Amino acid sequence: MNIRVHQFIRVELAIYTQEPHKLDSFLSVRIATCGDPQPIENAVIVGDSGSNIVGSQMFYQCNPNYITSSGDGLAICEQSESGLAWTGGTLVCEAQKNSNTGT
Repeated sequence: MNIRVHQFIRVELAIYTQEPHKLDSFLSVRIATCGDPQPIENAVIVGDSGSNIVGSQMFYQCNPNYITSSGDGLAICEQSESGLAWTGGTLVCEAQKNSNTGT
């Protein structure tokens, strides 16, 4: 899975002098993010690094009564030539077979 989402967060910093309400300087920065990772069928995100910027990680786990049939549950926000993208997160979850009935 390689998903490209171009989203930004805006960070603003205002610095005031000791004189009340007098703005000394102001800084506004846009930070590119990967946005939210795509959902994986029959799975949930159980852990994340708390942000969607480069290096952020999300961990998927199969829902109850489902098992991992292939793939990996780790998705990482990475920089590529075309922008930021979530890579990984290839987890495939299948319904767990009941040992008594075989279904």
